[in-house]
Amino acid sequence: MKKKVLNMKNIFLNFLIVSMLLIFNSCEEELIIIENEENIIEAEKSFVVVNDVVVFKSLESFSKVMIELHDYNSSELSSWEIENGITKSLRKVQLEGSDEVDNEPKNWLIQDSRFATVINSDGLYAIGDSMHYITNNNEYIYPIGLDVDFTSIKSIDKQVRVFNIIKDKTKSWSDEYFYFNSTSFDIAYSSDYGARRVICHAWSTSYAVYCSNGCELTSQYRSKNFWGTLYWKGSDCDYIKVGAQARYYINGTLYQQYNQDIGYDKSSEDVTVGYNIGTIYTYEMLGTFTFNLRVGYGTYTFDVFWD
Repeated sequence: MKKKVLNMKNIFLNFLIVSMLLIFNSCEEELIIIENEENIIEAEKSFVVVNDVVVFKSLESFSKVMIELHDYNSSELSSWEIENGITKSLRKVQLEGSDEVDNEPKNWLIQDSRFATVINSDGLYAIGDSMHYITNNNEYIYPIGLDVDFTSIKSIDKQVRVFNIIKDKTKSWSDEYFYFNSTSFDIAYSSDYGARRVICHAWSTSYAVYCSNGCELTSQYRSKNFWGTLYWKGSDCDYIKVGAQARYYINGTLYQQYNQDIGYDKSSEDVTVGYNIGTIYTYEMLGTFTFNLRVGYGTYTFDVFWD
């Protein structure tokens, strides 16, 4: 019975998305004209949101939106989602976490917060007439309208293409954990109730149509859930600054650059160094981190090197 319900939900979702694509195609030449006193700005819709799935008109539209998102500070992504009708982004779900398990960045489906902004909580997004379904290791691509059971999706289906997600250094780069209190940083490990720590995580990942590298800092404290079980929970900081210098290839071209991002009143901050449509390979990355939990705690600055 459950499988039939899931299939009916997928059929309804596919019907809605196909309908929106038909609207896209029929309105391909139609432009929204925005007039002001000095000029006329022409703009096209790059995507629509159907049943919490972001449906991009084309690969070019997807690329355009990703460039736009990388111009935003990560603290502004939530407002961007609201303005564009995105209510169940993977980014939001990952940050909120759960009170039953430790919420660590290495366990997140997508570390890049900009990319996670346009992926829904089930790992779905669409480009043109193709649906994309992201799992921990694979990205499945299949025609919109195809009835797919996610619990048994297989690569042997001729209509389903499978891209093996490439985590070139993410598998060998280990997370760094630092424990602290109001007066000292990098103190001894503790899992006692009320203990505090920060986690430094780096990634370098290539998906079917997008790749990026970067690093992030996550602040946590040891909390208890309703049943009294201890777990690590996100803890907002007054200030977090994350910077990264990386040397990497994208589509065969070597880059070496630095980028940084600053967040306020949040538990996690990430910075993307390189991104594009294609494949990335990262040689090394130097992360620089500064954070202040709140008044009464020190401001701590430190570096982590991944190679």
